[in-house]
Order: sequence, then C-alpha cells, then structure tokens
Amino acid sequence: MKVRDDVAEFFERFAAGDGSGFHPNLLTLDPVSVTPVTREQVVASLPKRKEFFAGLGINGMVLDSLDESPIDEQHTLVRSTWRLERTESSRVPEGTIFTSTYLLRRVSGEWQIVVYLNHQDLRSLAST
Repeated sequence: MKVRDDVAEFFERFAAGDGSGFHPNLLTLDPVSVTPVTREQVVASLPKRKEFFAGLGINGMVLDSLDESPIDEQHTLVRSTWRLERTESSRVPEGTIFTSTYLLRRVSGEWQIVVYLNHQDLRSLAST
C-alpha cells in the first residue's frame, strides 16, 4: 500500500462501513450511472446494499490494496481494491475483486469522500 498514514487511517475507518467518511454532498459513479447524493442518502443505502450482497452470498468486503496520488494539500486521489468475502454457496466467483477510485477532500483537517467511483456495475453481480 502506497499511501500517507492519515489516508490509510481514513480507509481503516471507512472500511468499517458507517458512512461517516463521506462529504455532505458527493458524486457517485459506476459504469452505468452518475449520481449526485448526500451523505444521508449514502448512509440510508448501506443496509440495502448489505442485503443485496447477502442475497448473493457475500458477507463482506475486505480492503485489499490502496494507491494514492496526491493532487494538492486539500485533495488526493485514491485507487482501491476490495476482496469479496463469500459464503460457500455464493454465486459470485471466488477471488472476485472490486475496484474503486475516490477523490478525497480535506475538510477541517479530516479527509472526506467527494467522488466515489465503482469500476464495476454492482447490479451485474445478480446475473452471475
């Protein structure tokens, strides 16, 4: 992992999944959509996302790698990979990795996600 310590610490907290790392207003992207959302909308979607994954036999995701490209003192671009934790009966192939890219902005000394790009269409998992 090639990241600054404070960015690595941010992603440790983010991986816990409480949604606190999102800016109050952010942009989410995937291969089929671009959506401006609020932090509250993201947090409200987390239980539905967990339910969707559970239906596919995925019981979590583990941060696999991080790579940071600082932009300036206030912004940094972070590429990540996430390894799916699956049940034995999961329809999702073993070893499936998700890739995401984040644009972080420092707000009052803390990193926040302002752009969240999922490189895979998560809905396509349902057809595997």
